[in-house]
Amino acid sequence: MAINPSNIKQLQRKAQGLCVALLLICLCMVGCTSETKTYSKFYSIPSDGWSVKSPLHFAPDSLDSLSHFDVKLAVRHNTDYAYQDLPLAIDFIDQDGNVKRRQVTFHIADEHGHWKGSGFGALYQCEQIVARDVPHASIRRIVVWNVMQTREKMLQGISDVGVTLIKTGE
Repeated sequence: MAINPSNIKQLQRKAQGLCVALLLICLCMVGCTSETKTYSKFYSIPSDGWSVKSPLHFAPDSLDSLSHFDVKLAVRHNTDYAYQDLPLAIDFIDQDGNVKRRQVTFHIADEHGHWKGSGFGALYQCEQIVARDVPHASIRRIVVWNVMQTREKMLQGISDVGVTLIKTGE
């Protein structure tokens, strides 16, 4: 069977059109997600551990001053994490320097030691909304403190901690 050069060109055009259509569909799907992140930052925790004296400072900038935000905290840990829960203190510092503290407990593993959250291998991530519908003026800075009381001076097994702000209602 002989290959006709015009058939090859026609097939190439159809393949290109199909690729463009698939790309547009993917872009639309990404653009239509219900969660619009307006700020997201992660800090890596040193390999020797996280001290209770080493808070993580997040300074969301360039936010819409008329909007309200949901604040999501994410904790990445490895299989060296030796506890079921992770207690944290989160300070919300407003534009006038006033501090509101929230205590949050991340449930890292169930009672049988099975990791919660998502991940595989040696790295997992747990996320949770820690504050809802917070006005812009109330989140000039966010400070996250490790408040886990351990025998060791450094908490092992936490690799990263991040804050994501999502416009409320989006």
